[in-house]
Amino acid sequence: MRLPRLTVLLSVICLALSARAGEHQFDVHLARRATVGDQRLLTLSFDRTVEMVMTGIPKAKESHENQSVELHARAQVLEVDAAGNITKVRLVVEKGWVAVKSGVTDQLRKGDVLIAVLQKDKRPVVTREKPELSQDTATLLAEALPYSNTLMAPKSDPSLFGSATPRKVGEKWDLDPKVLAELTPQKILLDKKNMSGTMTLTDAGKFKGVPSLKVRTKLSIPHYKPADGSLGGVMPRGFEFVDGFLDADFTSLFPIRKDGQVLKWTETFRCTATAEPRNHHGQVTAATHATRAVEFAELPTE
Repeated sequence: MRLPRLTVLLSVICLALSARAGEHQFDVHLARRATVGDQRLLTLSFDRTVEMVMTGIPKAKESHENQSVELHARAQVLEVDAAGNITKVRLVVEKGWVAVKSGVTDQLRKGDVLIAVLQKDKRPVVTREKPELSQDTATLLAEALPYSNTLMAPKSDPSLFGSATPRKVGEKWDLDPKVLAELTPQKILLDKKNMSGTMTLTDAGKFKGVPSLKVRTKLSIPHYKPADGSLGGVMPRGFEFVDGFLDADFTSLFPIRKDGQVLKWTETFRCTATAEPRNHHGQVTAATHATRAVEFAELPTE
């Protein structure tokens, strides 16, 4: 059956437009300047598992801990630094909860007000106006909220977070180790000299009607020796570190326009460290696996 000439012509035009889109180059800038007063709806889901197994001692030990945070809140930027990075945020809870360990859950009530502040050393602190948060809950919230050690934290050089030159969809490039280090949680103690990673512009399209870029970042350390502690824990007395590894995977969505804030990202961290006693009998292994999903949306109109 012959196709109408108009149908054939439209098909040719569509193919030509697709080819042009594939050749188009985009500016990839993940660090975006924030403005005091910006308000968005934050949806956060954070899960972390920490395990430790110790042998070679009179009584072998094994621990397994699950932690998680679920939060839906209205986020308002209260302060930014000179580079436009967010340093203080007010969060009005719609709903949420914090599980600091298995069987222990703190509910966040609708209307609770949380204040997240990044201190000068880039360490976050989270407080609640009333009643006060428990220390464990405050610590876990500070680690889970997307305002530290991630794409929205103060950076030594924001221009490095992305690419100095425009990129095509499907293009991959190496990242500066300094950038990779700033994407890594501070509690993970590691040798940053061995860190390597890449960024890939995986797609260009629309997310909820917003023209956006989808970017994937991967980083790894095949071997490292923490300076002290084990993935944020404490090194057992009489043990010496042997080896460890880290790998992480981020997928983020940013508006194509340079003034738009991040729309969504997901991340996964996997870390393992091993140590052995000085008498070389036994071993201790510590492992952590953490995932986080973050999405920002426009506030609903009243």
